Amino acid sequence: MAILQGIRNKAGLLVSIVIGLALFAFIMGDLMRSGRSLMRGNANEIAEIGGKSVSYKEYYALVEQLTDNYKRNSNKNSLDEETTNQIRQQAWETLVKDYVMQDAYESLGIDVSPDEVFDMVQGNNIDPQIMQVPAFKNPQTGQFDRAMVIRFLKSLDQDPSGNARASWLAFEKVLIENRKLTKFFNLLKKGYYVPKIIAKELQRNDNYKVNFNYVMSSYAGIPDTSITISDEAIKQYYNDHINSYDRDESRDLEYVTFDIIPSKQDNELAKKWINDIVADFQKADDDKDFVDINSDVPFDNKWYKQGELPANLDTFMFSADTGAIYGPYFEDNAYKLSKLSAIAMLPDSVKARHILIQPSEKLPLPKARALADSIKGLLENGADFVTLAHQYSADKNSLAKDGDLGWFKSGDMVKEFEDSTFIANKGDIITVTSRFGIHVIEIEDKGKESKKVKVATIIRNVEPTNATRQVYYAQASRFAGENNTAEKFDAAIEKEGLTKRIASNLKKMDKEIAGLDNPREMIKWAYTAELGDVSDVFELGDKFVVAKLSKIVKKGPAPIEDVTNEIKVAVAKEIKGEQLTKKMLQANANSLEAYSSKLNLPLENAENVVFSAYTIPGVGIEPEVIATATTIKPNVMTKPIAGNNGVFVLQVISTDTVGTATIESEQMKLSRDVIYRINYQAYDALKKAANIDDERSKFF
Repeated sequence: MAILQGIRNKAGLLVSIVIGLALFAFIMGDLMRSGRSLMRGNANEIAEIGGKSVSYKEYYALVEQLTDNYKRNSNKNSLDEETTNQIRQQAWETLVKDYVMQDAYESLGIDVSPDEVFDMVQGNNIDPQIMQVPAFKNPQTGQFDRAMVIRFLKSLDQDPSGNARASWLAFEKVLIENRKLTKFFNLLKKGYYVPKIIAKELQRNDNYKVNFNYVMSSYAGIPDTSITISDEAIKQYYNDHINSYDRDESRDLEYVTFDIIPSKQDNELAKKWINDIVADFQKADDDKDFVDINSDVPFDNKWYKQGELPANLDTFMFSADTGAIYGPYFEDNAYKLSKLSAIAMLPDSVKARHILIQPSEKLPLPKARALADSIKGLLENGADFVTLAHQYSADKNSLAKDGDLGWFKSGDMVKEFEDSTFIANKGDIITVTSRFGIHVIEIEDKGKESKKVKVATIIRNVEPTNATRQVYYAQASRFAGENNTAEKFDAAIEKEGLTKRIASNLKKMDKEIAGLDNPREMIKWAYTAELGDVSDVFELGDKFVVAKLSKIVKKGPAPIEDVTNEIKVAVAKEIKGEQLTKKMLQANANSLEAYSSKLNLPLENAENVVFSAYTIPGVGIEPEVIATATTIKPNVMTKPIAGNNGVFVLQVISTDTVGTATIESEQMKLSRDVIYRINYQAYDALKKAANIDDERSKFF
């Protein structure tokens, strides 16, 4: 049905996925949830969410449902890898949200009643998603029409297959789930309040500025070599800051590549092929078909003006006759053969107006074409274009200008539209069919014409043959077989002069490694291998790859030995801070000037500093120093403060209260900030609390 198709086409992949989700997650919801009682440790378990097991069968069924739905709505029989990965990820996110949110809904009593559903769909409070469906908009006004929704719902039973009703129920279920989620977030937002005491403090922080003088003794003044750090100090710091070293699970790989490079024989084969096809290309009647059938690159349908082609080719094509052939020639690792396919005098731009006739259920394609031909005839006999445009055109955007499209250049319009309008004459009225419908076009004006050419090019890439690939595979296979331990792997790389490459911090579901084509299988291997294992040969695009698992990072605090160097830097800073603080106290100075004189430190100044600032100009990030400066009384010298870059002593010399922030405005500002973040932060908090154990990497 046209309306159902309108719903499906509303937002491409997103709506396809959403409708597919609804069909499966709600119509088949009981079946989905039956897998949740599976015992942990099942080999078919793909995740655990909130203590509940998610089976691979449940996940895969949802992926299949979304895939089928996308194919149906996009009229595609197969999907590329990127789209497949998008659908898998969408299925995962859907399952996570379902498991995470349902417990929250049940505990809070959040639901949507039948009366509320009626009100959302055809009552007084129509859901915005319903109002945005093109099929529910009046074709004359472009506005939402409730009567069209009601007519559609009444027509559902006219579909004997039941698909129309099932799809509508799926869409309706999506609306219900979205309404539940909205209620949940609204509940959180309504429960949030900023106390006046907090707003008052924020008001002061925003309006209060200080100017202060300071001296700083830099940590850089103490050589690291003079600092002794004991193992006990490292262990103590690690235990005190263990949460700072919490890490996600990851793997590091070291690998070597055997690049598959075309041989001299491969080059000669490509050269012979291009030479052998010259005669057939010369005789070809349809250059486009010939190129599309024989070339590694499809036919280029663009019209080129002089100066747009490469220099040698440009000179040839603009001095030759149609059918002339240039080449063969070698360029970009390919042998090429170019033929002057067509010559025409064409403008750089065209001015036109159109009436768009869109086929529909009520106006099938044959009738739409007949209507377009009828309108064309009326215009050729003097009928008023503007009147007919407002009566028949489905292009609401151009109708705002009475169907006028203005001036457009090559490349601005879809191919069919451009091909017809640029070769037509001024004043012509033509009909053109594109993916948008049937256009009745009047050519109002054309820019200055110039000679343009269309070039048909046969391209034969020089690529390695199977025989060449086998040579490199043998090299990689020999390396993997002879060097199957970490020690042998490292030694062989050095002995054979190979380049060791590193892929660090690889997560379970990562799909990319820089410089490698589709390395997913290699990443999966890293999560099944033991530390130091050497892989078999991976064939990744134009490379054979052999890898070694060089590091395993488990989820949780990093082992102390992995962060020892990091800890040493922090402990050294603490020791330097203690030494410099002691030195300052021993100076027994009673003013900043005295500190400056006794310790040979420059007396510095910082102006207009507010609490929310992070840095001191010329020094760097110093939150503790800034916090102290904005909270102490003027003319009071502080004790030494150990900051990020050194030890400070400071004194506020003046303050100023500026700005217009009030307690009320600060309350509103903080409320807005929190409410803006509350949706994703609340959901993220629920996900974190669910302790999600993601095992998708076992399957994909």
